[in-house]
Amino acid sequence: MQNTNTHIRDLDTLPVSTLFWRYAIPSIAGMLVTGLYAVIDGIFVGHYVGSHGLAAINLAYPLVMLQVGLGAMISMGAATRIAIQQGAGDMRAARGTLLAALALLVLLSALIPALGLPNIDLLLSWLKADVQPQVAEQARGYLLLMLSGAGLTMGPMLLTYLVRNDGRPKLSTALMTLGALLNIGLDYLFVGVMGKGLAGAAIGTLLAEAVVLLLALAYFFSPRAALRIQLGRLRPDWQGLWPILALGAPSLLMELNLALLLFAHNRQLLVWGDDLSVAAYAVAGYSESLFTLVIHGLAVGMQPLLGHAIGAGQPERARAALLHGLKVGLAIGVAAWAAVQLFPAWIAGWYSDGSSELIEAGSRALRLHLLAMPLDGLVIVGATALQAMALTRLALGVTVGKTALLLPALALLPMAMGLDGVWLAMPLVNLLLGAAVALLLWKQFDQLQGDVILISQIQEWEGDDMAHFKQPRQQEMARRDQLLRNRLLEAGIQQYVASGTESIYYLSGISYEPLERPFFLLLDAASGKRKLLVPQLEHAHLKQAWNVEEEDVHSYREYPAPAGQRWEDALIPLLCDRFAFDPATPLHHAEFMQSVGGRADDALDRIRMVKSSWEIAKLARAGRYAAEGVNQLLRGVYDGVSVAEGYATGQQLLRRIIREEPDFDPLCTRVLLAPWPAPLSAQPHAIPQLSQRLKDGPHVVISVVRLDGYTAECERTFFTREPTAPQRERFQLMGEARSLAMSMLRPGVACGEIDEKVNDFLQDRSFGDWRLRLHRCGHGLGLGNHEAPWLAQGSADVLQAGMVVSIEPGIYLENEGGYRHSDTLAVTEEGWINLTGQAAVQLEALTIAAAKPAQRMKGYFIRKMVSA
Repeated sequence: MQNTNTHIRDLDTLPVSTLFWRYAIPSIAGMLVTGLYAVIDGIFVGHYVGSHGLAAINLAYPLVMLQVGLGAMISMGAATRIAIQQGAGDMRAARGTLLAALALLVLLSALIPALGLPNIDLLLSWLKADVQPQVAEQARGYLLLMLSGAGLTMGPMLLTYLVRNDGRPKLSTALMTLGALLNIGLDYLFVGVMGKGLAGAAIGTLLAEAVVLLLALAYFFSPRAALRIQLGRLRPDWQGLWPILALGAPSLLMELNLALLLFAHNRQLLVWGDDLSVAAYAVAGYSESLFTLVIHGLAVGMQPLLGHAIGAGQPERARAALLHGLKVGLAIGVAAWAAVQLFPAWIAGWYSDGSSELIEAGSRALRLHLLAMPLDGLVIVGATALQAMALTRLALGVTVGKTALLLPALALLPMAMGLDGVWLAMPLVNLLLGAAVALLLWKQFDQLQGDVILISQIQEWEGDDMAHFKQPRQQEMARRDQLLRNRLLEAGIQQYVASGTESIYYLSGISYEPLERPFFLLLDAASGKRKLLVPQLEHAHLKQAWNVEEEDVHSYREYPAPAGQRWEDALIPLLCDRFAFDPATPLHHAEFMQSVGGRADDALDRIRMVKSSWEIAKLARAGRYAAEGVNQLLRGVYDGVSVAEGYATGQQLLRRIIREEPDFDPLCTRVLLAPWPAPLSAQPHAIPQLSQRLKDGPHVVISVVRLDGYTAECERTFFTREPTAPQRERFQLMGEARSLAMSMLRPGVACGEIDEKVNDFLQDRSFGDWRLRLHRCGHGLGLGNHEAPWLAQGSADVLQAGMVVSIEPGIYLENEGGYRHSDTLAVTEEGWINLTGQAAVQLEALTIAAAKPAQRMKGYFIRKMVSA
């Protein structure tokens, strides 16, 4: 369990470059090992059966590729869906997807032999494998066995994919390595020693795959599996069948492409060449399959990172994973191309029984047919990346495009170039398709970076140099000033009076502690002239306010003060005839301003609801610290940890912020980081005692960071003991409500509708009593920890791009505790960005069951200091 927790948390927190190599290296190695199944078959067939065997396996192989394609469809579809569901914290749905994928595997394992075996002669004729008796005999024996064992061909592919996605990439690689080694030994036994020809190669392959299948199934029935299969809880997600098929369809089409193209090449080679040409193509085909499996392994290793980042709303991590995949894919493609061009005869010799004619023909086939290997790799990585991002139509388009271009090329080029035209058709298509994929991926990079309201603005604004921040801040202040003045003029308001601390900070950039003394900022809508009225105590300090001349900083004596020297006496001469004031104005001050002709107006609130990219970058900085605070606290908790130890973690985070932030302002920076122990976690606004200890959950960690005035929050439900089955169900239900709310975040959606849908969802699942939910689905964040828009039934607010909100539907049981995750999300034109997405989400990562002796010793001293 602890290893699984670490794996899931790592996907959210470790650098993408580290994770990429952790997943890509085992996956590439595993696919390289998997490729040896076909390569070893070819080597043994070439050496022990001869050219007739090579021709037979090459002509029969399109049907085997069909089986591989069906297995790849289930594997990639299920793996992508599970990764996205895990990224969104929905482990119950991920387990249902796993069971649905296994059900599909069983169904296809029965259908393929039922349909194929009675029609074996028809299939051989269609494949042109019945032209020569020797070829027909070998092909028939091979296909009878491979069709019968279809489930053994597809099953290991599915389960090793899912073992890797379950956080066990090394185990997945070990299983594939074991299968390859068994295949080598069994091929030698059945083909080399016993002389069973192609049928022996099929027997060896199926027996090796059967061992891998059984071992992988045993893993998923074991307690080590995060998505453990339990006989009493076999509930497949039947509604997930179509998404699995849809997400995996590009993988099927990719294999069908290869099968169709193999078939088309065989046909054209027989027309423009002879049997030797088909054998030469078998040499090139085995070498090509080894390369494409390595590239596919790279893409498969990238897939969980990309799928998880998309599901967790982390576009910056998705972009980094994609970039790493493309760079490494191109590097492998260039290296493979160089090897083929420099050493073709040596490679062709692997598959020959010493025939110089086959080596010569195979060398030419290798050099011409594999001329565009780097671009071939780009197409494979690109199509898989589009699948992992759930961009199924684009991935399908790439895959279908290969067939659409290659078939005409195979038909036309030989008319002008003869046999060489057959060899060069594939490189030409890879050139054209590679350019198209590069354009598609470039657009995806733009979209991910254009969600970079976040990414680019963090890089642009978040420098260590204060001078770097100075000019953009001035531009931001001017933007706010112009927006407010335009609204005031449209409403016929001559002057605006701001008196709330946040409002004045928003308009002037100055921080202060008002206590009981009122402050006022007055803005003339027409001229833009500003005036400040402050207590004499703050007069010198407030001269730093943006765009306020020194002579326009006015002061009053004190609060309270004698008649004629009060703030009311100093304010009246500064007011215009038609003025409005901030609704956040304290009641006593508002009553006075109403008495002298003013009225409340929410013009400034409306502006503050929609954040600029500069503000979102500020919130992203705060959000990053809030999420890291959650992860830091979780690393230190254990069964019996005290609340005091959690608060100590908060102080560590604050000290880090002080060290790292060049524009640190103590009046505008706050950190609240602490655990709310069960059952007090059912009271979100109660205050835990420092001496309280965390034992049975659910507990809630609250991390609220205000940085340079801007506030982000991140909260997580967690356990320090293994949760019970009912607790797991309630946790999953909370996660599903959270995912539902997030799925509705986009411009134009009514905020009240989001809360209503979430309430209806929980009501349908026996949590209809609002006293079990306590609060709305979310609220706005910015300078205030709670501000508009309000994600609550009864709210008239409508989402716009640039709004920043929390999503935090909760379930609260008085004697048990609370279930609530909260994140800070920025609404974009395309949907949303999770500004606190680095925090752990899944139950497995939030169950902290380790002993942690060092933390316990540290906690002992903290508790002693608190109680002293």
